[in-house]
Amino acid sequence: MLTAIVLLLYVLVVLFDFMPAKKERKFAENIVYFALLSVSMAVLILFSMGIELPGPSQPIRSIVEVFVKPKK
Repeated sequence: MLTAIVLLLYVLVVLFDFMPAKKERKFAENIVYFALLSVSMAVLILFSMGIELPGPSQPIRSIVEVFVKPKK
């Protein structure tokens, strides 16, 4: 049921937001917009199906620790 709601909302977003403004934006902007829309839809569908995705906090922490050594 939750997956159907997510799909319905994304169909509405494409119909009422993406399509009308498609001609006003440049081609590259449309590609980026559609790519981000697709990624967010995929994440929400996975979440609605109960599939847990790993969070980005650990990789970000590792990158920051390379530059800023934690005091022991």
